[in-house]
Amino acid sequence: MDLVDELRTLRTSFHLHCFPEVISSCLDASQTPRSTDAQLERRVYLYRAYIALGDYHTVLNKLSGTEGEPELRAVRLLAKYKAGDRGSVNEAERLLEERTASLNSTVQLLVGSIFYLDGRMDDALRCFVQGERNMECVAMVIQTYLTLHLPRMAQKTLESLKSWADDAPLYQLAESWVQMYDADAAKSSSQTSTTQYIFEELSATYSSPALVCGLAIVKLQQGQHQEAQLLLNEGFSRFATPTAQTAFASLLAVCASRKNMDETRKWIDLLKRNDGQHALVKDWEEKEELFDRCAARFL
Repeated sequence: MDLVDELRTLRTSFHLHCFPEVISSCLDASQTPRSTDAQLERRVYLYRAYIALGDYHTVLNKLSGTEGEPELRAVRLLAKYKAGDRGSVNEAERLLEERTASLNSTVQLLVGSIFYLDGRMDDALRCFVQGERNMECVAMVIQTYLTLHLPRMAQKTLESLKSWADDAPLYQLAESWVQMYDADAAKSSSQTSTTQYIFEELSATYSSPALVCGLAIVKLQQGQHQEAQLLLNEGFSRFATPTAQTAFASLLAVCASRKNMDETRKWIDLLKRNDGQHALVKDWEEKEELFDRCAARFL
């Protein structure tokens, strides 16, 4: 059995944000892969799943930082960064100076992710593009281009990915990101139908808050705000992890802002408790401060 076959299900679960399932699978001794390479990759997915769920300290406690494998050192740096240690950015740069690490696509992905989160998009892209046969690296190239408002570059990268991974769920997600980026195009019946089908098809097999959020965004772009709010409320009740609750709260705040300011504030307050640095929280606080300054002129 080759490496891809051994970890295909685990990898797909991770890509679709089924993180509790990833952790459960990785901790199941009966599912231990045969090859040492696959065992190492499985450990990396385990620690990345903990990070994705906001459990950074479990990773930091399990990894000392003296591991010989560059993949484990890189995943520990990501946990440190997410835990608030900005010194991990400099450590990530030094890791890339090591020849073995610099040629490792998992290291490129994880270090690039640190740069991406730190707002260093050019450095992030330089890492991601080196992993041209690593599906996650290519997906992050697409995401970075969309963040930089370069949809044509994202589309070009997507077409390249399609040539060798069009049957992969991660490719389908990336296709949806590109289609949803252009809100006007997303309203077209054919494009909306394709994007909605992707999320519905994947949701039939995988239980993931990311898929619920994706489908809700499609509904919002269609102007179906009530349907989107229903999906999000159901998702908020189903998925209790802090990261999922944060995602649902941000979209529910957007839905409520159309007509109910008290409900909007309720979701913003929840966001503040879960993630005080969330973009929506910062935007809300900036607008509140601006309003207060303007109002003070008339008092």
